[in-house]
Amino acid sequence: MANPKSKLKAFVRLDGSGDVIGNSVIYRKQKPRQGRYIEITKNPCCEYVAPTVESIAAVADPTSIEVGATSILTVTATLSDASTQDVTADATYSSSDEAIATVATDGTVTGISSGDVTISIIYRAKSTSVGITVTAEE
Repeated sequence: MANPKSKLKAFVRLDGSGDVIGNSVIYRKQKPRQGRYIEITKNPCCEYVAPTVESIAAVADPTSIEVGATSILTVTATLSDASTQDVTADATYSSSDEAIATVATDGTVTGISSGDVTISIIYRAKSTSVGITVTAEE
């Protein structure tokens, strides 16, 4: 008896513009059911390209803190495939004035003294910044 796997072919399903929208494995005697399919061979027609970072955005919560309090930064990357990804843990941070506020490697900002500070964020050669106001304890 022949190995049943030898009778299988792999296909990718394409939408109307030729973009890959799924895949299928079928027996050689079967035809793909719906849509347009292309057989995957040793020289595939389609090559996966990882999405690249188009931009980053950051949000501070809250944007105003008292001395000794903290604010948490959240950094989101928008990718070339229009998806978004939380990159807070992978971003690099710096404070414009560490006498007013410091920023940890995880994006936690701590108020040191009263004033305004800008936190600069870099991820994969993209940058953004957020402003934080530190007020005296009441």
